Amino acid sequence: MNRTILWVVMLVALFAAPASYQSAQAQGYNYAEVLQKSMFFYYVQQSGPLSPNNPVTWRAESAMNDGSDVGHDLTGGWYDAG
Repeated sequence: MNRTILWVVMLVALFAAPASYQSAQAQGYNYAEVLQKSMFFYYVQQSGPLSPNNPVTWRAESAMNDGSDVGHDLTGGWYDAG
C-alpha cells in the first residue's frame, strides 16, 4: 500500500513539474518594474537633504546634524553603503 501511494505521488510530481516550469517561463520579466523598484530603493536610502523631486512621500530629511559635534559636515550620502 505504501509503495503504491509513493508511486502515485512520484508520478503526479513528475507530470506536474514541467507544466509549472513552462508557465513560469512564459511570463517573462518586466524590466521596467525591476528598474522602477531599484530606483525606489535608492531614493529611500538617501541621507541628508532630499531633492524636491524625490518620489518617497513618507520620508523627510535625515541626519542633518551629522558630524556637527566634531566640526564636520557629514550630511548627505546613502544609507545602503554599510
